[in-house]
Amino acid sequence: MFTIKKLNLTRKEVETIDKKILELLTKRFQATDKIQTIKAELGLEITQKSMETDLLEKYAQKAREYGLPSDLIKKIFKMVFSYSKKTGIIKRI
Repeated sequence: MFTIKKLNLTRKEVETIDKKILELLTKRFQATDKIQTIKAELGLEITQKSMETDLLEKYAQKAREYGLPSDLIKKIFKMVFSYSKKTGIIKRI
């Protein structure tokens, strides 16, 4: 039987997970900022479409293994990739 206490504990668990997601996104954007700096110094293109496509397929497959909707995961990562390409995202926050 479920109780309000169990509900509140589960909500707290979700908040803890969400905080970890935010922390990981911050680390990811910091790393992609570094990648952009390196690419600029090397004169490389910011976007590597084939790499993005490969990663999306890899993540979609992993999502299916975890029982997650692969279309959702692709949408999430497309957004992450898009924001990652914006120079200095962490510096602007």
